[in-house]
Amino acid sequence: KVWSIGEMQRVIGTDPVLWVDVWMFNSTDRPRYGTDRAAAWNDLLAARRRTHADFHVLEWSSAARAHPEWYLADHIHYTAAGAKARASAIAGEVARLFA
Repeated sequence: KVWSIGEMQRVIGTDPVLWVDVWMFNSTDRPRYGTDRAAAWNDLLAARRRTHADFHVLEWSSAARAHPEWYLADHIHYTAAGAKARASAIAGEVARLFA
């Protein structure tokens, strides 16, 4: 089952959540992944944020786009440095929003 953001929020209830936008480089060997799919997800998050003041989104895509070296050769998965940078960004935003 594919859940919409609204359906996921109904399950989550009032618990605080940080959503993370995404960035993927176009991958010729994996056409279902890439910038078009990432942009569609990011657009959904942005639309929800405009209508829900308590909807928190970490804009990871800005940092990720600037660091292609954070990606493995498949252009989807992170290197150790990329995973560390993403985890640090998420932890920092969680601490800022929910501490």
